[in-house]
Amino acid sequence: MPTGAVRSGAFLFSTQMFQYERPTVDNLIHNLPSVLKSSRQFLPWNVELGDKKVPLKSDGHSWGNYKDPTCWRTFDDVLDLIDNGRAFGIGLALPSLEQIRALPEFNLVSSLVAFDGDAKGCAQAAPFKVPAHISEYVRSANSYSEFPPSLTSGSPRA
Repeated sequence: MPTGAVRSGAFLFSTQMFQYERPTVDNLIHNLPSVLKSSRQFLPWNVELGDKKVPLKSDGHSWGNYKDPTCWRTFDDVLDLIDNGRAFGIGLALPSLEQIRALPEFNLVSSLVAFDGDAKGCAQAAPFKVPAHISEYVRSANSYSEFPPSLTSGSPRA
């Protein structure tokens, strides 16, 4: 991946089919609750061939596993990877109760709710273009949201 990433959304990444503009994380920087920012449950990710949002391993290589706590990082660690061009986006891990109990040093936030606003099969879905009916649904939660790069190979999560 090219270097020169910026938080403003101006950084571009190309695959064989699409050119993606990095989504801005400024809203997260300013609005994410401090308790969540202090946890270690964020996942850096890159866009791979086939327009898949792939979490990074702890060594910075692709094809990490979102269920694997060794891949989870702090919010600031992921922002550093984005700023250095080593990651394209940021995701949030939803830990199990067992993981919360087993990993107190991660300061995991347990009272998170997730819902799936599925864009698969939606004619209006395009990379980083959220269909209005899904966008309204996600905005109604007034919360953190993330979307797969293609919007059709996966589902938005809020």
